[in-house]
Amino acid sequence: MKFRPFQFVLLAGFALAAGDFGFRTWNPAVTPEYMIEGVVRPFSLQADGEPKKHLYLRRTWRLTEPPEQAWLQFIGHDFVEVFVNGRRAGATPLVGNGRLGGVVVDVTPLLHEGENSVAVHAPQLTLGRPPQVAILGECRFADGKVKSLSDPDDWKAASVYDRRGPFWYETAFEDEHWAKPTQGEPVSWRAQVNVPPGAIKHPRSAKWITLPDAKSEAAVFSRTFDVDGPPRDGWLRVLSTGSQRVAVNGYLLTAEQENLGIHKPQVARELTFDVSPLLRRGRNVVSILAETLGEPPRVLADLEATAVNGSRTYVATDDQWRGAEGLAADWLQPDFSAIEWQPCNVETGYLGVVPRTMSRELIELKPPTAFWAARATVYAAWVFVSGMVAALGATLVGGLLNRMRPSDSELPAALPYAALVPSTVAAAIGSLMTWDLAWAGHDIYQPRWVLALWLLVAAQWLLLLAINGGRAAAATAVPASPRHGRSRARRVAIIAGGALIAGVALWLRLRDLRAEPIHHDEVTAYAFTETVFQTGFPGGQVHPDIPFGYAATNELCYYFNALAAFFFDDPLLVIRVPSLIFSMLTLALIAFMGWKWFDGYVGAVAGVLFALSPHLIALADFGRYLAQVQFFALLTMYLTYEAVRGTGPPRIGMMWGATLAFIGMYFSWEGAGMFGVGLALAVFFQRRRHLKSLLASPHLYAASTVLVVAVVAQNAHRIMQQTQRLWYGEGISSLTI
Repeated sequence: MKFRPFQFVLLAGFALAAGDFGFRTWNPAVTPEYMIEGVVRPFSLQADGEPKKHLYLRRTWRLTEPPEQAWLQFIGHDFVEVFVNGRRAGATPLVGNGRLGGVVVDVTPLLHEGENSVAVHAPQLTLGRPPQVAILGECRFADGKVKSLSDPDDWKAASVYDRRGPFWYETAFEDEHWAKPTQGEPVSWRAQVNVPPGAIKHPRSAKWITLPDAKSEAAVFSRTFDVDGPPRDGWLRVLSTGSQRVAVNGYLLTAEQENLGIHKPQVARELTFDVSPLLRRGRNVVSILAETLGEPPRVLADLEATAVNGSRTYVATDDQWRGAEGLAADWLQPDFSAIEWQPCNVETGYLGVVPRTMSRELIELKPPTAFWAARATVYAAWVFVSGMVAALGATLVGGLLNRMRPSDSELPAALPYAALVPSTVAAAIGSLMTWDLAWAGHDIYQPRWVLALWLLVAAQWLLLLAINGGRAAAATAVPASPRHGRSRARRVAIIAGGALIAGVALWLRLRDLRAEPIHHDEVTAYAFTETVFQTGFPGGQVHPDIPFGYAATNELCYYFNALAAFFFDDPLLVIRVPSLIFSMLTLALIAFMGWKWFDGYVGAVAGVLFALSPHLIALADFGRYLAQVQFFALLTMYLTYEAVRGTGPPRIGMMWGATLAFIGMYFSWEGAGMFGVGLALAVFFQRRRHLKSLLASPHLYAASTVLVVAVVAQNAHRIMQQTQRLWYGEGISSLTI
């Protein structure tokens, strides 16, 4: 059995997909991804049974002393903005339809003795989903008492932006006229955040440590800890009385802390690190090199590591830590048996660092080159081993299959490798799912799914052997199937595959077609569409004192919208359905071009990528010219190439088709006209040795004349429309082609 390029493509795709999946399962990502979740009863506001489009929440309370630690957690839709004592403290990211945004905020430095306030704003950004917010939070005090900040009786709500002297988000605002929020039924919510929530919410049980009888201004503090299984994530909080450098398992966390001992910071700064990618199974070591001018350094730190199986390891500075005076040479990988490493002393009190005066900062992880080299080596090993195991398995199965069959009826060499395709697709889908804020990486990359990918391949190999073994005897007695039978099966498979791709693409575009409210550009487009039925040409008049203006851009788009208006009454559907249709036509065209110019596999890959691309799905759900221009531009390129390919005279039908397609593209958006310049250069390059037959065709000049007349006519119409209005200054509207 020969090894052919198609088999290599299948094998390489599986090796990359399965190897990447396995690597990410046992090696946490460098980018922080954490989920906050729980069963909550979210707040909303209703009046006369109708939910409001804006939700404003606030609560006030008096503190007799500042808290040692205070945090707030919010989960809601569609967007949540948080203010503490009049200052913007945080906001959730913008999430897609059906998704929840989350944010965890450390508000300790923002609270003070006396009156305090928290204010929240959540607007509705998608249709059919009024704003709701789930709130969790607490204050911890020096005496150990904890005050909840999520009691529903303490919150008030309104549906409008309010200002009576102070703004609604300021502490001094009077909110007696605000209503009580509606608390919903218990629901399980989860949202993704890009900071370790434990680093903000976990109680601080660490103690200040120093070296006994220390005289040097520099010291190293270190501690080992065990992770019970492959690590999933972890965080580290570090605070010192001076400057510090931090390392985990021999790797510096960042290169930004190299200037030790230059000055003592005026405001204490607690650094938080996401150390997930630096953790490893079993024994780990954390080291802190600290330096304080004029006095021995002191350190306050804690760390939490979570394994894939859910077990947690928490380590805080205490008398179990070891320290060495000065700049110890082995501080990255300490040898605790050496005499210079001594147990640390625990000190009580604040040591001049009051929690409410600290600044807190999440530091981006910037490990050294050695870390990336080691990580790349492990990644390459995963890919290589996955490919080798798959290749050996496919070769063995292929040999067994051919042994079971007569010598004159050998099976296709790629058949055993085809069993790799479902697992490749499944792993690729899993990778795409991590881009959705509904899941974090550890939700997708789990050992059971790695096992499932390989079991799926093994099951298909066993199925092939079973089917082939059952038919082996019959194959020797029954003549081989006619060739046309294979062709018919292939045609059925192509049609079924194409229908599947088209069905998935259509569903992805239809499901969110009405999710977003109408955009202001779409409002204008709908108004112009209505005038098509009144004047025959799109346009509008915003005021009686302003002349009626005819559309001077996207003229062709409004006629397709007008056709949709015969079938739909909803303005959203009138302006968005044509975009969806053009997107589906582009899908068919790009798949056809891949098949025509290359082969069926290229067409299938191009169709799948177009069908699943989030950007192209978004273009299909926006009622403007984007999908239409995309279709006509691709059609122009295809027809132009077909017209001039070869060495003889151009194909007349294709040439005129390309001309009409270009005019359709230009009338959809005149900015696409610059595409024609590049296309003309490509034509001359394609026919650079055979220009005579091309330039001798009279149809070339006739088609070019029609094209130029169309461009000049549209440009003249646009300029004439612009001269009816006085323009002041310059902006994007003054750009012309």
